[in-house]
Amino acid sequence: MKVPQTELIKTHRLEIGTFHIYPRHVIGILDEGVDINLENFHQLIALAEMHFEFKKFSYISFRTNSYSLDPTLYGYLEHLENLKGIAIVSHRERDHHSYKVEKYFCKKRMKIFRDLNHAVTWANSIID
Repeated sequence: MKVPQTELIKTHRLEIGTFHIYPRHVIGILDEGVDINLENFHQLIALAEMHFEFKKFSYISFRTNSYSLDPTLYGYLEHLENLKGIAIVSHRERDHHSYKVEKYFCKKRMKIFRDLNHAVTWANSIID
């Protein structure tokens, strides 16, 4: 699956991955083997605040690579009132199992998909 180019505003390349900014959502593709910690998690929050300071948005985690994430970091998203939900896109069963754990720690709406197009549709629908 390819990241859609329609309505793409900007692409940011950070140390941990690539983030595609759209009018109502972000698609993040983290690099293979990355360990998401508090420092780089704050970089993601800063990126979201820069582009969506006064606008509602959704985040789509396009999991094409394996990486580690401490699910307790989701607690830091509570102050991002304009973040309305998180979609996870993956074909790996391990990610579908991890989703159940992540969802427990995340107070935002969260859903997992096997198809990026369905995730984008859902992510945009929860903004309305």
